[in-house]
Amino acid sequence: MVVSTRWGDTPVYFHNVYAPIPNSLREDYFSSLPRDFPPHAKHFIMGDFNLPMDRLLDYEGEASNHHGGRAECTDWLQSLRVVDAWRIHHPHDRVYSSPHGRNRIDYIFVDTPTMCATYKDAKYFRSEQIAEHMCHSVTLQTTDVQVGRGYWKLPKGILEIPEVTSAIISEARALVPILLHAHNPGVVWAGWKKRTKDFVAHYHAHHIASKGLTVQRAEQDWVSAMAQAARGELTADQLVVERTKLESIKLEWRQHQNDVSFDFYTSNSEVSTSHFFRRPQETVYKVPIATVTTGDGRVSSHPQDIHQAFHTRWSSIMCEGDAAPPNRAARRQFLRRLKTRLTEEQRSELEEPIIPAELASAIKTMAPNKAPGMDGFPPAFFQLDCDTFGHILSIVFAYQLERGVLLGSQRRSAVTLLFKGGERNNPGHYRPISLIPVEVKALSRALTHRLRTIIPLLIHPLELVDDFCAVSGARLNRSKCKVVLLNSKMTVPHHPRLKVVPTKVPIRYLGILFGHDLSDQTQVHEMEDKLLASFLKWGCRARTLQGRRLLVNTMILSQLWHYTAVIPVTQATLRKWQAMVLKFILGRKLRHGEHFIQLLHSGWAYHRTLGLRVPHIPSMVQYQRVLRLQLLVQSDLDSELWTAIPKYHWHQCLVPFTRQDKWDALLYEPNWRTPLLRLDLLPPFWRDVWVWWARLPVESICIQPPAPSQLLTMSIWFQRHPLFLVKGSKTEMTCLAIALRKHRSWSRHLASCGLHCLGDLLTPSRHWPTLDQFQRRMLDFAETFDELEERPVTFRHSYVQLSTIAQRVWEVMGLALDKPVPFTGPSESEVGASVLGIPMGFAHWPRKYTKTICFHAAQPTKPHPMATASRNTEAHIRSYIKTQVKPTLAPLPPLLADVWLRILYRMIPVSYRYFFLQHSNPHIVECAYPGCSAVENSFHAFFDCPNVSPLWDLHTSAWTTFGKLFQWDLISNLDDLPITLVWAPHSVVITKLWALLVSVTLRALWITRNHIKFQGKTPTPVMAQIEVTLVTWCACVRRWLRSLPVGDADRTDLLAILAGLQQAPGYSWFFKYPRALEVSRWHSTL
Repeated sequence: MVVSTRWGDTPVYFHNVYAPIPNSLREDYFSSLPRDFPPHAKHFIMGDFNLPMDRLLDYEGEASNHHGGRAECTDWLQSLRVVDAWRIHHPHDRVYSSPHGRNRIDYIFVDTPTMCATYKDAKYFRSEQIAEHMCHSVTLQTTDVQVGRGYWKLPKGILEIPEVTSAIISEARALVPILLHAHNPGVVWAGWKKRTKDFVAHYHAHHIASKGLTVQRAEQDWVSAMAQAARGELTADQLVVERTKLESIKLEWRQHQNDVSFDFYTSNSEVSTSHFFRRPQETVYKVPIATVTTGDGRVSSHPQDIHQAFHTRWSSIMCEGDAAPPNRAARRQFLRRLKTRLTEEQRSELEEPIIPAELASAIKTMAPNKAPGMDGFPPAFFQLDCDTFGHILSIVFAYQLERGVLLGSQRRSAVTLLFKGGERNNPGHYRPISLIPVEVKALSRALTHRLRTIIPLLIHPLELVDDFCAVSGARLNRSKCKVVLLNSKMTVPHHPRLKVVPTKVPIRYLGILFGHDLSDQTQVHEMEDKLLASFLKWGCRARTLQGRRLLVNTMILSQLWHYTAVIPVTQATLRKWQAMVLKFILGRKLRHGEHFIQLLHSGWAYHRTLGLRVPHIPSMVQYQRVLRLQLLVQSDLDSELWTAIPKYHWHQCLVPFTRQDKWDALLYEPNWRTPLLRLDLLPPFWRDVWVWWARLPVESICIQPPAPSQLLTMSIWFQRHPLFLVKGSKTEMTCLAIALRKHRSWSRHLASCGLHCLGDLLTPSRHWPTLDQFQRRMLDFAETFDELEERPVTFRHSYVQLSTIAQRVWEVMGLALDKPVPFTGPSESEVGASVLGIPMGFAHWPRKYTKTICFHAAQPTKPHPMATASRNTEAHIRSYIKTQVKPTLAPLPPLLADVWLRILYRMIPVSYRYFFLQHSNPHIVECAYPGCSAVENSFHAFFDCPNVSPLWDLHTSAWTTFGKLFQWDLISNLDDLPITLVWAPHSVVITKLWALLVSVTLRALWITRNHIKFQGKTPTPVMAQIEVTLVTWCACVRRWLRSLPVGDADRTDLLAILAGLQQAPGYSWFFKYPRALEVSRWHSTL
């Protein structure tokens, strides 16, 4: 139900929602809710939504099954620009309003600007009149909040002006000798910064005003001309000339502004820029502090009391009230606890003065656009000349060190309070963050770089914390601490003085959820919600394949890798995520449930060199698992604390079928069906690591063929190397332990006695044993075997299986089975690879090689879309893409090149691609233009249709001088253009001009076709279509001209070619406008 009213001129809508209870009905329900309202309307939505909006905070248990329709509901709420006011002001509270008290399903969503401006209170409460659900109320009240003026910051973009940067650099370099001879370098430096600030502020104001100065002068001249005409000093013809002059300047200025905007969006859209990665929606809300609890306990709403209470509280913490030095006795007591002392060399190194190179290095490594301190200068200002500013700061800091105090400006910082929960009127419920000057940050970084190599040698971080707390008296704040029991096999205890987290309740630490007896699905559900919401959030940003792939790689999937690195994810979930990635990149779908017809084979979508390089999530997860296993293996060389427990679990899982000095599990198959391996003792994450590792082909993790020393030391029991597989009970090949599964205890006994590899079975003369020798050896082992009924009656079967393995191994070594095995020396690692011709063990694999072998996306099973009779191999297609496709499309704006790229990959959804739907719609394959019933394939839609071909005919006639360049074969197959011999020396410039025009035309035709087919619009007249494409093409050409310096050879060729096109009969009507290809006079100055 929707009730509407008006607040003045603003329409206001109140929505009452009661969502269906079944999951299957909620998706359609929320998708069908109204969204067509006036753009400036305000919305207030309330009711029973029958789903928890937050999986973790709005549900009491471990997981909820009421999640259907959440994505559709969120999309609807975002379209109406409303927010959950209670959750914003109670970000961590758990309140359950449902009849059973298990989840929060009753909400009030408020218009975002209204909530920010008028929010007072929100609460859930019980009412005697309503027995089932909790009541929910939000109170709005006009609040008069005075917002102070922020401190000055360096204007954005000012450092991009060459005059400004050159002036700053020259002034800074001239300051160095002055500081060297100054009586007080600190004062000189502070004065220089103040003068620079004034210079930049005045220049910026003048720069902004000067942009419209030419137009203002023209308008003043026109007013003066009209006054002269009124006095009879100008004739009517002269007044018309003045009017034409004014309109010409205004038109030129408007074109310049359009070109500036065109340049900006063309250069910053669909590519890796801060503009493209900006947040689609602002999620930070300014919440006013309307009241404050003063020191005497009263609540005041007076602005002066609020300011005084917060200022008093945090000034006492952030400012030094006592200038006395620290307690020397306590400091000596702490230092005596340190067992390690600095060497003389380390001491002299630390006591060296800070040199300019250290400060310059610190400045270089800063993020250039970080927020500045109170002086307003960001790191980008100092990065104009790192060496000069490093020299300046070294002089200033050396002088201030002699004085024993930093400059006043260096001791000031901008402090911002962040709300951390609880009552907002309590100043103690906030935490400060401070923005210090960049020069102080540079000093801190330089000192940190000196200490980072010495501190680990002196004391362990845990020891440092313990000793500091013991000496200083620092203690944990128990009221803010929560105790989590991670062992799920123990019950959660009750403690009267500690906050113990109940079972199945998650706690977030470093972004990861922990809890007692917490299912992995809790983490997975949270990841999935965040991932699917990201597609809705970022879907409005990208309009091209390149842009969507870039967003997926950077902004969407990047939030997964932190979790998937330590959390097992099922194959079904990975397939679901991967399907969503494919839908988003190839089909622009934003929701998982949307239907999608894939027009490009998956093998070519994922292919790294011949395809679209769509990211493959399972490959990345496998790469993370292999890297984690590699870190564990590397710890054999340099042991770390975290590796002790995983190694213990691995050993317990495999014992006795493993050796202390080898990682036999790397060539084992994680077999759940055999009790010989105790996989239940291995934590779920490491089981997942093992499963992913076992999926790697043996050929990629073992050097082929293995060396004799490796073959003789490879474990024989659960080996998955093809040389060590034997026939099982059926016809399939299996490992030796499974083939001998009728005598499991005997196999375990042999392994515990040290029988692990073929080398352990060799005779003293290094021969393979005969059957009699083997049986005598087994009888020796049987003397210590207690379970006689489990011992084989005869050892012939085991001997045959082992001899089969030995026969293969001896053949690889080039030996007969009856020949002795030469001594092979120390054994090498069985797991290794040849990287760039260099054998490397698993612990030393480079990440690039690891990522290569982990990539396991679908392989192509269909011909490549660009394959032809002459390009029928991957090598030919790779060469064609490298030499023809990329050089042609790379210089084009991404938005223009997108349609052309999809044509080349046969991804354009023309009607012919849906021929299989003819039984339900007989006309589905016909052309979209009215009156044309031809079958619509790419050739017809973009080139051959009677509504389209006149456009290409006009371009062909205008470009005849350069050759017959506008043919479909040249557009769909980017072979060398047949340029005439006269213009052949200028083929590079002509090709780029031609590519710009073709890309503009293809995009315009595709937009027109879609408007006709899906929106029922009237086709654009051919001449209007030609004019639109030429206007866009000229804008691209002007952008190209602006990027070429005067005197450049390409610029000269470009101007000559454009002059010829302007004289072409087909274009003469368009180029009568003189500024179509004219560069603005303001280009070099603004």
